[in-house]
Amino acid sequence: MGSTLVQLRTRCTRHLAGRTDLDTEIDEALNDQVRLLSTGVVFRRRSLQMPELEFTTGNVLVAMGVDKILLSDVETQESIEIFAIETIRDVTTTKKLRTMSIRERDEIEIVDGLPSRYVRYGTDILFDNSVITAAGRNYILRVRRYHPTLSGSQGSIFPVSFDELIALGASLRVARERIRDYDMADELQKQFTSLNRALGLSKHEETRDHEFGVQVRMDR
Repeated sequence: MGSTLVQLRTRCTRHLAGRTDLDTEIDEALNDQVRLLSTGVVFRRRSLQMPELEFTTGNVLVAMGVDKILLSDVETQESIEIFAIETIRDVTTTKKLRTMSIRERDEIEIVDGLPSRYVRYGTDILFDNSVITAAGRNYILRVRRYHPTLSGSQGSIFPVSFDELIALGASLRVARERIRDYDMADELQKQFTSLNRALGLSKHEETRDHEFGVQVRMDR
């Protein structure tokens, strides 16, 4: 478990030449930074696991005649914010649904049946069939969630070795966007980049969309 929001803010204040009038901006930048680290950075160091970001939902009921799941409903049910869909499993059959592309979804006729494939499109999970069973159908989702919002004494879920990287990233943003001290921002950028490399992180490697259940619709 990493440092708390208050402890991380203290680090940022030190990086920002002792400025004590920027707590709101610093807190916002810190939360943006942990969110970025939990979603946008691919770890080269495979031994670093983040099970705290993995989440398995309870039963998600899809009513008869419905061909999709609204992610907002799942997020409300589970009190989380979902970044990626890992798997969807039919509770009755225990079988995992296969993924498809949004183009494949566009080309099929949606009829009543038992969904066997899905695609995430925006804030919806779209099935290849509408649920046919009168009582509806329950599904369990395994997802990757965003880092929870830091507040008060709540600690970052990242190891303490990431505290300085988080603080530098947040300080860099505040220096560049709020203080507009570009010399300070340049120096913080150098420190951030150096520590990023030392920790064995990629800069921002892209991951194939389908691994996260994200698809882009391309009109033809």
